Amino acid sequence: MQLAKQAGKELGLEIEDIQSGGASDGNTTAQMGIPTVDGLGACGSLAHNPNEYIELDSLPIRIALFIGLVQQIGCYYLRQ
Repeated sequence: MQLAKQAGKELGLEIEDIQSGGASDGNTTAQMGIPTVDGLGACGSLAHNPNEYIELDSLPIRIALFIGLVQQIGCYYLRQ
């Protein structure tokens, strides 16, 4: 979670550590007690609905956040 927070901080985003409901593959790992980062996809609304949409303007920052997180994880393991 700290790596995700650091990746967000570098982009001026505040990443929160919260528990939430919903349905994703992350439920499986979270149920096992494994810390799980979810919600890295596009912003939008009305998921799994015929009127579902994504906010195209959100894509660059979401992609940058994902790339930043991958970089943080890589750097973490290189230091080990």
